[in-house]
Amino acid sequence: MTPDKNPRPRLRIYRAASGQWWGRLVVGEEEIGRVGYCESPQAVEQAARETGVYSDHVEVYRGRTAGQRGSHCATQQIRASAGRNPD
Repeated sequence: MTPDKNPRPRLRIYRAASGQWWGRLVVGEEEIGRVGYCESPQAVEQAARETGVYSDHVEVYRGRTAGQRGSHCATQQIRASAGRNPD
């Protein structure tokens, strides 16, 4: 299998030890940003869309994983060139 010459962003959603949900936006294997901590995987997807990065693929990991605690959805800085929806 040959690597994709122009990989599209993917959203990987995880459940934190706190029970909240967070996501990683990745292109290939490079992380371009994070979204979290939200009450549901759907809220993570919505927060990711609000960054302007549109993911073609969403992966939800329901097992618990280590993460910071928080009570609201917050978005870390997203690399400007990746996955933006053209106007």
